[in-house]
Amino acid sequence: MKTQLINKIIRRQSGIYRKDFTDWKNAQLQAQSVENPRQYLLQNLYCEVMQDALMSSQVDTLRIGKLKASDFDLITKDGKTDEQATKDFKNKGFF
Repeated sequence: MKTQLINKIIRRQSGIYRKDFTDWKNAQLQAQSVENPRQYLLQNLYCEVMQDALMSSQVDTLRIGKLKASDFDLITKDGKTDEQATKDFKNKGFF
């Protein structure tokens, strides 16, 4: 009985992953169509993915990593670089 339940769960999960991959591939193909591009399926898929806690945290981590890797300066109203403010901001723990 327990083995049957485990096998049923494994088959169901496998089916879900196969469907997810198929949905992603179809959405991507439709978005890249030359004659009639449709973006809504891909956008819906992105929304679904971002509702997953693990996936959204990984995307956020990548965004923060890119921000940390980028160089920037804080500029005053007259267009000059404020070196002290830039240094202070970078040292605050945001970057």
